[in-house]
Amino acid sequence: MALRNAGESTRHLRRMARAVLPILCVAALTQTILFTRSQSVAAGGSPVTVGTSSSPMAYQHPAQDKVAYLHDGSLLVAFFNGSHGVVDRVTNPSTSPVTSLVQTIGGDEVTLYTLPGSGTTDVWIQAGHELISGALEQIQHGVFNGSAFTWDTQTEIPGAIASGRQDPSVTWTGKWLIATWWDDTAGSNSDNVFMNWTTDKTGQSGWLSSAIQMTTTNQNPTQVNIRHSAKLGATIAVYGTHCQIFYRTLVDSKADPSLGSWTSEALVDSGNDDCEGNFGGPQVAIDESSGDVHAFKAVTGSNGASWSGVTYWHGTMGSSGTITWSSRLIVDGSGTSSTNPPDIAGAVDSSGKVYIFWATSVSGGAIKYATLASPFTSPSAATTVATSGTQPRYPHLPAQAPLTGGYVPLVYQTGTGNPYSIVLQTAFSISDTAPPTVPGNLVASTTKKPSVVLTWDASTDNVGVTGYTIYRDGSKLATVGGSTLTYEDTAVQTVTTYTYTVDAFDAAANHSAQSAPVSANAGDNVPPSVPAGVTATAGTTAQQVSVSWTASTDNVGVTGYTIYRGGTQLGIVSGSTLTYVDGTVAALTSYSYTVDAFDAAANHSAQSAAAAATTLQISYFNWFDLSSPGMYNDNIHLLNAGASAANVTVSMAGANPINVNVPAGSESYATFGRGKIGGPVFVASDKAIRASQRVQYYSTFNEVWAQTANQAATTSYITWFDKASPGMFNDNIHLLNPNGTSTTVDVSLPGAPTQSLPLAAWGGGYVTFPTGTIGGPVTVSASLPVLASQRVQYYSSFNEVWAQSAAQAATTSYVNWYDKASPGMNNDNIHLMNPGGSSATVTVTLAGATTQMVDVASGGGAYVTFPKGSIGGPVMVSSTQPVLASQRVQYYSTFNEVSAQSAAQAATTSYVNWFDKSSVGMNNDNIHLLNPGGTSADVTVSVPGVPSQTATVAAGGEAYVTFPAGTIGGPVTITSTQPILASQRVQYFSSFNEIWAA
Repeated sequence: MALRNAGESTRHLRRMARAVLPILCVAALTQTILFTRSQSVAAGGSPVTVGTSSSPMAYQHPAQDKVAYLHDGSLLVAFFNGSHGVVDRVTNPSTSPVTSLVQTIGGDEVTLYTLPGSGTTDVWIQAGHELISGALEQIQHGVFNGSAFTWDTQTEIPGAIASGRQDPSVTWTGKWLIATWWDDTAGSNSDNVFMNWTTDKTGQSGWLSSAIQMTTTNQNPTQVNIRHSAKLGATIAVYGTHCQIFYRTLVDSKADPSLGSWTSEALVDSGNDDCEGNFGGPQVAIDESSGDVHAFKAVTGSNGASWSGVTYWHGTMGSSGTITWSSRLIVDGSGTSSTNPPDIAGAVDSSGKVYIFWATSVSGGAIKYATLASPFTSPSAATTVATSGTQPRYPHLPAQAPLTGGYVPLVYQTGTGNPYSIVLQTAFSISDTAPPTVPGNLVASTTKKPSVVLTWDASTDNVGVTGYTIYRDGSKLATVGGSTLTYEDTAVQTVTTYTYTVDAFDAAANHSAQSAPVSANAGDNVPPSVPAGVTATAGTTAQQVSVSWTASTDNVGVTGYTIYRGGTQLGIVSGSTLTYVDGTVAALTSYSYTVDAFDAAANHSAQSAAAAATTLQISYFNWFDLSSPGMYNDNIHLLNAGASAANVTVSMAGANPINVNVPAGSESYATFGRGKIGGPVFVASDKAIRASQRVQYYSTFNEVWAQTANQAATTSYITWFDKASPGMFNDNIHLLNPNGTSTTVDVSLPGAPTQSLPLAAWGGGYVTFPTGTIGGPVTVSASLPVLASQRVQYYSSFNEVWAQSAAQAATTSYVNWYDKASPGMNNDNIHLMNPGGSSATVTVTLAGATTQMVDVASGGGAYVTFPKGSIGGPVMVSSTQPVLASQRVQYYSTFNEVSAQSAAQAATTSYVNWFDKSSVGMNNDNIHLLNPGGTSADVTVSVPGVPSQTATVAAGGEAYVTFPAGTIGGPVTITSTQPILASQRVQYFSSFNEIWAA
């Protein structure tokens, strides 16, 4: 040990001289900046100078990382230019290298760490001051985006001891930024490895105020090299101290990098090294594929070393972080001396092959290299590198990441005086036998060109994907670059199926297996022929237009037809369908239709010639009967209040349609004749008309207005049902479906079984409840809007009333006249139905009579009446919730019901179809007038051929007019200065009927 201590004293004097001599040399030079910026271009692989420096220590030392990869394949090279640290970027390093300055940093001991990503690279620069004065250890973080660098602020790392801090090494673990260095406290023979850390990725904050001492103090150079491995999930520090080589490991799962989190200091080799003679500290490289750990050191024959030569160790890390090291392997032991070999660099490629470069001598030597492959027990023969310049020293490799790009980027220093050159050499090829991964998710889609477009997911490769090969039906079709993930095959025939696969290949011509195959039928770009013979016909039994056409043809087949109305797409039908029904039309409106044809490839023909149709007004009656006993007359009256004649068709299943021309401002009627019975009855008109059905049953009369599909509802109500009271022989609920699809209707009455009836499109039917049933309300429910009416036979009389929906409910409504005083007026009841969700309090008033009040539950019904002898009008129904009201009258042995109306239904012009005080039995025919407004109304009632009748109706009042006996005809026109409600009350023999004007 006495010999080794003596050697240590000598070594420290040499270390001090190392620091002083270059400074004296620099001081003797001019004050100009001695670093020169080169834009060097050379043939690929040939040595090229990428920078120069005035310092012979420009590219020291092995433990530092002075060359590193960026994500785009370019390199960063860091060195000391004689006055400060510089970082260059070298683009196209293996073909046409071009250097450019990207950053400077104070200091002379410069190290790099990069973390390339898919589109950016994080860069860290750490620099210490050994040869020149200045701030101690500094760090700076930046980001390269492929075209420019963005730098954070340079920051001094806390923990300074003295200006002798040297040989930094830095890494980012994903959690911690860890900076290490050798600090010799300015040659005081107090040497240690120091470490500081922060969670701030940029290194601008968060450092410990004092650095952590990782070693015990010794008196020889102490150099550290640190690496983080994502594969191992650990950070490994290898360093020389106390004339031996040690390591520590920090696994990522630890809470922080404090010294207690690292494994205990342990030996890589039990022998004594050269105490870092020539400052040649150890290096470590980690294979990110296998997790193998590789350590290197150039050991001189000085300071009592146990061995000498270029040395390698293979390590395997356990789960706790402990590494099992192989015995030392002497890669090259020739030419060793007390100073040789001085420098070493080691790295591993993506196939796991290890590359070791070293300088053979401190002066006048060469650079050699050898390789190792698993199991790393037998190195290749040493090969001398054909370097440029003189006295090559300080070889460096990008050891932080696998060597890529098919070559080894070696950077070293040459020269014996100012300027010293920094040289890049890339003439060392990497043998790559690993193919890329198989392209995934291959998808083929067709276009109308025709063509087939292929897309796939990117493959990966240990070096890099150079391109992709596309195969069609097993034969090579094309290749694309490695960044292209799509290909369009335009050399296809229409209506032909092709099968495609894709493989990936790299620069070494390694091809992956072909992808899973996909098939595509090349696009069909031939459209079908244009549909011909397009017609549009307005419906006569439904509010619709039927469009038809003749079939188109196509080279493959017609898939369907598109129907357009007014240029806007309306619907699509299959290729076997040549008709379309437009049920979304309004009455008395003109529409224009065109049709195109399309095929499976979405080729559309041009649109056809247009076909136009004007819709008719369609209205309905539930039932016609000139067959049942007592049904003496059943006439469909037609009222045209317009300015031009109306062409009307009245039709019913089982009967010939009746065509009627109704002149402007006049009235007409049609009937199907004796023996006809059925329904529904359809009234189709090319003008706006009102139709009513006037029925004579025995010696009674009833009239009801037609209704349109707009008045249909999914839920409607009838206030009362009665097959129990004397004389109530029949009470049927008639149903009509004005839709193009079938529906099922449920008719319910409290206390009685629900009656259900399926209805065909535009079909009708009726239901009833058993004899003895009485009550209300009747609720009619269906999935589609339907029209419902109640047809009642009371003794020898007949009455029909339409069901009403909740939309017709009102808080205030009216009945024109009330009569329990005239002879034969046996009953006059106001029925009430509450379709709402909460109970209603209803008040029914009649001038001169006691007001009637009743509470009607939600969904329930009730009725009120006035005392015998009450007569007059109007009757006003007021409610806290909207209700439906109707008046049910028994006159002698006849029955009539009429719904109450609200002020919203009042009009200044309204009509009644027919007036008759001439026919036998027509004892009375009065036009009642009700003014729901706040201003008196002057009313004129006219019938063709007789003098008009006038009346003034006070606000809120009621009046009536009539024409002389013998008057017959129609229509009756009612005009008023204010909106009024008008109704016709008729006494026919011993029957009574009332109908509201329309």
